[in-house]
Amino acid sequence: SPALWHLLERVLNKASGKYFMWAADDDFWDANFIEVCVNGLEENKDAVLCISDVKIVNLANEQKEATLKNGFMQSSLYRRLFQWVRSSGETKYFFCGLYRTDIVKDIPFQNNWGGDHMFLLEAITKGKFLHVKDRSHFYYFRGGSSTTTERIRNAFNIKSKYFYTEAYVLRYAWYHFRFAHLSILQKVGLFLTNSAGLIFNKEAILYYALIKKPFMDFRHIISNKIFNRGRHKPTYSQDGLTTIHNNGFMNETDFIKAEMAGSATGSWSRIHWRVHTILWAATHCVNLVGDFVECGTNKGGFARAIISYINLSDTGKRFYLLDTFEGLSETLFTEEERATGRKEHFENVYKNCYEEVVQTFSSFPFVTIIKGRVPDTLEKVVSEKVAFLSIDMNSVVPEIAALNYFWNKMTPGGMIILDDYAYVTCDLQYKAHNEWAAEKGIKILTLPTGQGLIVI
Repeated sequence: SPALWHLLERVLNKASGKYFMWAADDDFWDANFIEVCVNGLEENKDAVLCISDVKIVNLANEQKEATLKNGFMQSSLYRRLFQWVRSSGETKYFFCGLYRTDIVKDIPFQNNWGGDHMFLLEAITKGKFLHVKDRSHFYYFRGGSSTTTERIRNAFNIKSKYFYTEAYVLRYAWYHFRFAHLSILQKVGLFLTNSAGLIFNKEAILYYALIKKPFMDFRHIISNKIFNRGRHKPTYSQDGLTTIHNNGFMNETDFIKAEMAGSATGSWSRIHWRVHTILWAATHCVNLVGDFVECGTNKGGFARAIISYINLSDTGKRFYLLDTFEGLSETLFTEEERATGRKEHFENVYKNCYEEVVQTFSSFPFVTIIKGRVPDTLEKVVSEKVAFLSIDMNSVVPEIAALNYFWNKMTPGGMIILDDYAYVTCDLQYKAHNEWAAEKGIKILTLPTGQGLIVI
């Protein structure tokens, strides 16, 4: 509200330290957040602002990673401003970072909606914005007065029908003419830069009107009217799968809730049909004798979705989650896998997430988390029978070891899901799985999601 902007400005004016940040009562931070940001600013003297990774927290206390790039560290003022203006909603999170007090203290606040964006717009003309990845988290609460258009109008007493355009699009183009520290040539240059940035901003109407819609219209003419008149439009195009078939499961309340619970762990995004497949298999297996096992858990996205989708707590089943929780074990790679660069491909994909997974499943007593390498940890699964087995370890040796260990424990009618079976980058696993299946006298069903399915 307007009163809030006055308060924020007053607090900043009273700041006397080298560094400064605002702290909202509904946000929270990792214990090392300030330390990480201070170190970032100390190591990057030309940065005026620093933020860590950001997680969004909603009213249900569910968390998901915010979309952040690598910061705005371009040395050229015009390149930095162009990237800033064209970026999507990520820019607002920087407002909650750590500032160099002496540089931002003279920036005035605008007593209206979007004032924080205008504050940041002036700040970024004075220096770079640093994003420090993989060291700490700021937790941004999404709720309150900005959750709906009507609440925004009431909070700021807004009468204009076009308040969003006025607050962002138009003000981004001309607001910098008020910056006293810029020359007139710099201001003219920024006007041209910001105008170009707004055209390429995917949240602005200019991008839709000048780029997206003309391109879509042209593509429609070429594809539908010239080459393939009357062709059905794709109903789904994600995760390597494009289809015109019915995707009604994506609108089911139980599925939406489960998919959101899984994606909130930060394991993946936009793999709805693959999630649908694994939820279908788990639903079938919940009525069979035997426990659930997942070899290759990472942050627990699939397991968390399954627990949201079906009620395991009343079944007496256990759900075993096996993983190193710190990435692939290089010592288990085959020579062929080493030659394909598997180590280099995955070394920046997986991080140590054990404590995070423990926290995710702390309220589910039927879940057993087993940390370590497969096959070393397989004997810690004490179940005599297994109804559902998910394998996703991105490596031949542990996956074949898991298949061998659990094969004789699988309940008739139980299911095995091989997550990487038919992916184009997983030819070695595809070959190894098929050779294993041939020895057992069975066939693996190739799914269009890239998964493989074995029904016992």
